[in-house]
Amino acid sequence: MAASRTELPTDLLTRRAAGGLTQARCVHGEALTNFIAGAAAINDGDAVLAPVPPPAVFG
Repeated sequence: MAASRTELPTDLLTRRAAGGLTQARCVHGEALTNFIAGAAAINDGDAVLAPVPPPAVFG
């Protein structure tokens, strides 16, 4: 997620996301509104730590 007080360069971000080593996408506008679909924001006080992965995961 990214936010700014000024307009973000979505064209550039879209190209860089699509051209990276791992495929990603840049979602904005109506597509972003549909993606979040009314999900509530997580505040610092609501966050929980992610579990530690098993040692074999990272070899």
